[in-house]
Amino acid sequence: MRRAIAVAALLAGCALPQESGPRSDGLLRQMRSCLADPDQRPCTLVEASRGFVVIKDRDRTKPYAWLLVPSTDVTGIEDPAVFEAPVAGFWQIGWQVGRRLVPAPPEGLGLAINSVAGRSQNLLHIHVSCVAPEARAALASAPIGTDWAAEPFIEVEGQRFNARRVDRLEPSPFLLLRDLPGAAEDMGGQSLAVIGAADGGYFLVTDSTAPGVAAETEALLDETCGA
Repeated sequence: MRRAIAVAALLAGCALPQESGPRSDGLLRQMRSCLADPDQRPCTLVEASRGFVVIKDRDRTKPYAWLLVPSTDVTGIEDPAVFEAPVAGFWQIGWQVGRRLVPAPPEGLGLAINSVAGRSQNLLHIHVSCVAPEARAALASAPIGTDWAAEPFIEVEGQRFNARRVDRLEPSPFLLLRDLPGAAEDMGGQSLAVIGAADGGYFLVTDSTAPGVAAETEALLDETCGA
């Protein structure tokens, strides 16, 4: 599931309308286009007054995938804006949007943001889709506590992730990620997911970029929703 940091990995990501190939500013231009004309097909929800836009991912291999983006230029997880309103509250907004759009129960709904090395677009975007069955099973069977664990991590198809449980999405998972040793000093190297728990609350799942690999918790999602 982990991909090498190479051209193929950097080009993998969001398929955008009117693009002959991925460009790092493609999603930014689409966001601005949605602000100018909210009735375009990929513009699922435009809430400029609340600071966000929801865009349908146009990648045909991801029929149940949406992207929650800011209505201003925020580059990604490494941007200090993630700790302030409105971006800090995007996980709550993303969850509400996902419950409306994604055909899955709470434990089957996931939100994910990739690291700098694991993304192709330089506009912050949270992926909203279904959770892969393997990830659901791993989370359901692991003794996950309310703090980040030193060991053991959960394992999904050979890839290890750290995880903790929370009852609410406030304070922001972005703020809680800073409690993970080393994360505050290297936010750009982190990837974070929020996945529903069957008995209520949420799992926060994270991965860190390491030499040769990019952190991508989007890998925990099934953007076909089993189709």
